[in-house]
Order: sequence, then C-alpha cells, then structure tokens
Amino acid sequence: MFTPRSTKIGGLLLLVALMTACSLFAPGSNAAPTPDFSTPLPQLPTDTPLPPTAAPTFTPLPLPADTATPTTPPWPDLVAYDSAAGAYRLSFQPGWTWMQITDNTTTGHTTDGGKRFVLSAMKGQVMSVSILQSWPYSLSVSDADGLLSDSEVEHPFWSGTLPVNGDYFITVNTQSAGDFTLRVAINPPGKARQYFDYSDSKFGLRYSDEFAPSEYAPVGEYKGTPAFVLNFVNSAFYGPATNLSEAYFMVNTVADAAACTQVSAPNETLLGQKTFNGYDFTQSQAIGAAAGNLYDQLFNRAVIKGTCYEIVFFMHSGNIGNYPPGSVAEFDRAALVQKFEELLSTFTVK
Repeated sequence: MFTPRSTKIGGLLLLVALMTACSLFAPGSNAAPTPDFSTPLPQLPTDTPLPPTAAPTFTPLPLPADTATPTTPPWPDLVAYDSAAGAYRLSFQPGWTWMQITDNTTTGHTTDGGKRFVLSAMKGQVMSVSILQSWPYSLSVSDADGLLSDSEVEHPFWSGTLPVNGDYFITVNTQSAGDFTLRVAINPPGKARQYFDYSDSKFGLRYSDEFAPSEYAPVGEYKGTPAFVLNFVNSAFYGPATNLSEAYFMVNTVADAAACTQVSAPNETLLGQKTFNGYDFTQSQAIGAAAGNLYDQLFNRAVIKGTCYEIVFFMHSGNIGNYPPGSVAEFDRAALVQKFEELLSTFTVK
C-alpha cells in the first residue's frame, strides 16, 4: 500500500561524514508552519502540486514562501555504523525534520537487545519514532542517563520531549526477524507539533506527528478495505499509566456504495449525522469485548463523488476492572476522539 523510498542499512561502509540533528534545529532553521485547527481546512494546500503518479506521498508542509522547499529526500543516502556508540548513526538531510529508513533484523550489527540507532538532538525538542509495520516490532528509546520509553509496556512507537542535548538511542526489537521501516521526526525548537500531508488520486488529509503511517490495519468490524492507516503514537495516552493499548485512524473504501451508511455489524449502533469539512457522514459505533480487552470503533461513512468512504476511529483498551485498583487510569477517550475528529476535518475528496 505504501511505497516510501527507503535505503537498506545492512552492509554499508563508513563512507559518510556524521552529521548531528541538533545542528539542523538551531534557531533560524526552516520550520513548518503550524496549522490552525480552529476552522476546518477547505482543501489541501494549492502550492503543493500532486505528483504525476497516483502513488501515496509523505511530504512535510511547505516551508515559508521566502525559502525554497528542499528537494533532498527525507531518508539518508548512507547510514554508517558508529562503533564508539555501538549503533547506526542517523542524520537528517539539510532542511528536513523527519526521515525514514528500511532495514532488517537479520544483517549488520545486531545484539540481544535488537538493532540500535543513534542520533543527536537538543533539549526540549519533541521526537516521535515509529515502525510502519507495527506488529511484531517494538521500540525502546534511551539517552546517556537511561531509558526514556517505559520498560513495562512494549509499543512500536515512542514520542516525548527530549530532556538533554546529546545522543539518543533507538532500539528496534522483534519477535520475528524481517524487514522494518523506521520513521523518526524531531520538531524544530519551540514547536510542539509538525504536520504532514497525505495525498493519493482520490483523497487527501493532513495529520500531525501525533500520528504516523502504518502498514498494519487492526482487525475490526468495519466494512471497507483500508486505503490509508495512521497509528496514534502519542505515548502520553498509553499504558502503563492508562489502559489504552492501541489506536488507529483508518480511511477505508467500501465496494457497495448503495449500502454505505447502513449499520451492518450485529453490535453496531447508529449514532446520527456529523459534518466534517463540508461532508455529511453517518456515524455509528461498535463495542466488542474479548479476554479483558475492549474494542471501541467509531464509523463515519459517506458516499462522496460516487465512492463510499468509511473513516474508522479504532480504540483498543484493557478492561479497567482487570487492573489493581488505583494502578491504572482510564484513558482520555474524549480527548482522543477529538484528535481523530480534527484529523477528519482535513479530509478532502478530489
């Protein structure tokens, strides 16, 4: 479904000078503008033309008009192994605030702790890291003083505010050897969020770095075939502090447009009509339970220009009653749904 350009890391020679990401985020560096979600965006930016093909694209928002948009791709041409750090050194291309690389867990320098990467960043910057394939991968993030991600719960992502200037280590672990795509975004100093545009031949939307593209779609009671999936990667919403296990935003297309808005699942309940970015959606909900897990799915369906679109808010959590009293808080469902709805408010059909 996704075909981001990527570069295999294993076997690369030490042929590239190491650059530090913190130099790219010094004051005065190019920073993407922060959109105002107080009003829905009527359309995707007109100053970012679509590529000549229908292939999905992952592009940062345009830089200010007085600065040329970099043409260098957001993935390293070479990633060298830093023997002193015991990890592969990652460096951002000039003018970029994110990168993604494809590697595997069977070649190169691997240890019992997984495959390690290192990059430099500044105190106060917000970093988000994710694996596009999600399962069976997990991530851990650390600095020189120890682990930043939580050791009690494994996720294929991490996000947080960096505590010091210096090197940060990302370790990719897996239960089954294979290829993975690592995505890293670090916001310019003073920016809590950066935003990205997704576009294909039929629709587009804008998402923040609280979400990351995913090649994995959770099993649910939705009708359609996933066309684009975003994993919610804001670590503050997840366990072990809360009972949230995973959350996804999915854009699906449904073959039967005539039955698009009809309730289908046995436990699906019609909620009513909601309008996002000028499109009228029929909203319904399905809640399922299995082995102490709750699967909360909100479906937003509409026929737009002859195609049935099904936008799914997928929230998987643990039954709060199964935790020791006072040990875990119920995740903030209302805040999460609001983030989903803000994202849907940028949805545009071509």
